[in-house]
Amino acid sequence: MTFVPHSWILESVTLVGIADNIKRLLKNSICNWKTELNAYGTTLGEVNIRRGIFKGDSLLPLLFVIAIIQLTRMLRQCDTGCQLGDGHRKINHLLFMDDLKLYGRNDREIESPVQTVWIFSEDIRMQFGIENVLQSSSNVVRSSILKELSY
Repeated sequence: MTFVPHSWILESVTLVGIADNIKRLLKNSICNWKTELNAYGTTLGEVNIRRGIFKGDSLLPLLFVIAIIQLTRMLRQCDTGCQLGDGHRKINHLLFMDDLKLYGRNDREIESPVQTVWIFSEDIRMQFGIENVLQSSSNVVRSSILKELSY
């Protein structure tokens, strides 16, 4: 599961040039995000959502994509990945919502995108679950020709 800090959501909408009135609306609504906990028909209480985006929120896909645009830009700067044909851009990652796949042809090529994701995650205090992937990777997996890591 991936949690995007509210501070990064607000910074991201600024970076992509969202209109000021929309930024104000988002900033004012984020501090009021709540959900109600229920168990067996009994209301247990209300919980403030302090980080991440509530899964039922219709803004979830758009806000997540906006929050990840900068990571995609950073990964594109890594000169690694697989080229599908002459003159085509190398592909070193695919992202579908919170499922990130990194690609490289060898150990050297995969290390740069992994490091980039790690730095990005640490810088914005985003939980990407990268620790589990790094700890569970084995030499057998790392020596394959096409590397694929799922976060």
